[in-house]
Amino acid sequence: MKSPFTNKDMVLKKEIRTLDFRKEKFDIVYHYYLCEDTGEEFEDTRLANLNFNQVLNRYREKHNLPYTEEIIAIREKYKISASRMSEILGFGTNTYLNYEKGEVPNHSNAKLIRMAEDPVKFLSLVEEAGLGHKEKSELIKKINKLQGEDSRHNLLGLYVSSKTGYRKPDFIKMQEMILFFAEIMRPFKTKMNKLLFYSDFMMFNKTGFSITGAQYRAIKYGPVPRNFDALFNEIYNNDSIDYYIEGDFGEKIIANRKFNPSVFNGEELDVITNVAEKLKTLTVNQVIELSHKEKGWINNVANKDIIDYTDAFYLNL
Repeated sequence: MKSPFTNKDMVLKKEIRTLDFRKEKFDIVYHYYLCEDTGEEFEDTRLANLNFNQVLNRYREKHNLPYTEEIIAIREKYKISASRMSEILGFGTNTYLNYEKGEVPNHSNAKLIRMAEDPVKFLSLVEEAGLGHKEKSELIKKINKLQGEDSRHNLLGLYVSSKTGYRKPDFIKMQEMILFFAEIMRPFKTKMNKLLFYSDFMMFNKTGFSITGAQYRAIKYGPVPRNFDALFNEIYNNDSIDYYIEGDFGEKIIANRKFNPSVFNGEELDVITNVAEKLKTLTVNQVIELSHKEKGWINNVANKDIIDYTDAFYLNL
């Protein structure tokens, strides 16, 4: 970004600052451009969104408030409209839709949304709602048939937090990301783990949100997705990938079908493409060495802990 005063390129700065939201204070990694000649600070739209998202996410996390993706997913699993969900929960007509668009719910409404996650509790809310007999009966049938969330998502993580990049864990996106890299470079499993890590963390670096909602653990050979062996086996078992043995690092991962780009938005596709371009020619050892320079790995490898996504703001890639 160029300075409006000097027309020179400004320097991107990052520092810990305290921002307010709903009369509470939160420390975030504040991003801004500095005009070194005048000392003036500037934000473009991307940085303003990144800073604001950090504050909102910390507020939601502190008070266990549902995230936007969770709010959408709760309604969609019952296959009802946002206005009908508002009616069942006793909200104003457009309230639930506003929450799906990013508005942060108050604490009492958040509790009702959390109740709706549980089909048993949601059933009690439906039975008390003033719906027509036919509509109520059909919705109760849907709830009774609901099988619950696909357990494959538990391979990535269970709860939305700073350790999932404030995303609901998404097995489908993880599977397609693996296929993307397998299709273009057939990496060893060790390198694949780093490609996934850098993609999720680079996305967080840019937006304050990960791509897949996966948790990553720091181990000897660098960051890896939580339960990565079980994750790859699940994708292998549904015949999306295959393995072949080569060299000292064992299994290479190859794609058994075409990658589906439609599950990603344009910014996510740009990030994974950028990661592929930067790491494609690096050997496994070079990628491991690169990952060993990352703050998230250095701070967590001793106990093989889960890496917090806020460390993404200090990536070396």
